[in-house]
Amino acid sequence: MQNLTKNPHPSAIDILKEYEGHIDFGELSTNETPEAIQLMMERTKGILSETQIRELSLNRSDEAVDLLLNGEVPIDWIYFSANSNSRAVAHIKDNEEKICWSNLNRNSHPDVCDLLEPSKLTQMLCFNTSDRALDILNENPRYILSYLIASNPNPKALEIIKNHNLLTGVLYSSTPLAMNNLAKSTNPDAIDLLIKNMDRFQWREIFANPSDKAVNLIEACHTGTWQQHCPYMAIDLRDKIEDQIRYARKSWATEEMCKNTNPRVLDLLRFSRDLNYESLSKNPIIFTN
Repeated sequence: MQNLTKNPHPSAIDILKEYEGHIDFGELSTNETPEAIQLMMERTKGILSETQIRELSLNRSDEAVDLLLNGEVPIDWIYFSANSNSRAVAHIKDNEEKICWSNLNRNSHPDVCDLLEPSKLTQMLCFNTSDRALDILNENPRYILSYLIASNPNPKALEIIKNHNLLTGVLYSSTPLAMNNLAKSTNPDAIDLLIKNMDRFQWREIFANPSDKAVNLIEACHTGTWQQHCPYMAIDLRDKIEDQIRYARKSWATEEMCKNTNPRVLDLLRFSRDLNYESLSKNPIIFTN
């Protein structure tokens, strides 16, 4: 029930409205469902902790931004600087002296780029999904970190990765960290690149990826048909990947798979007797018919 407060599906909020047991309803401050914010203020009577104020400052819903801009909840400017709600961005631009520039670099609303002068750029720009931000990053490659930009779902991020040859070096264990983060990217082209480098990432990392191409690969991992995606692979490399997949499937229904928001994974999760219910409680697909 505690983790259900973070579930964005309206049915989750309906359940919470009827629940009379003990829950920290302040956790709803992270939930962008409109009724979640209303329920949070009702149950907490507006008395929020510093942590909840921080989370609410990051919340992009109009209901959360209303509370912040109306003064009902104080703004935490470190977190608010990353809030991509249009009205939040307008308020940020009117209060430039309060901006946390590192978090503004992460803010994916295109208008924040009006403020990103060269002296204000940081490596956090790698997380920014707006086209304008990635154009700025491409023009300022010294701020590019391969393992950060690899998880960026914007197709332009993958272009930057290819143009700058970023998928070499940076090892984590025996696997490049950039490749592991690429396995989490929802950019369909990222999966095409992974298929050409199947031995260079940990398969467990792809289990939370909701893109259809990623789920195709996850299903192939489950059914043992993954080799059809790379029919010309050397035999010794196939054996290595088979070992990696066998190891990954030991934790099939761990936090990663239960986080996956693609409804197709429900059929795969039914094969497990050891589901991670904490992660599932946050996942909107549990209400899929």
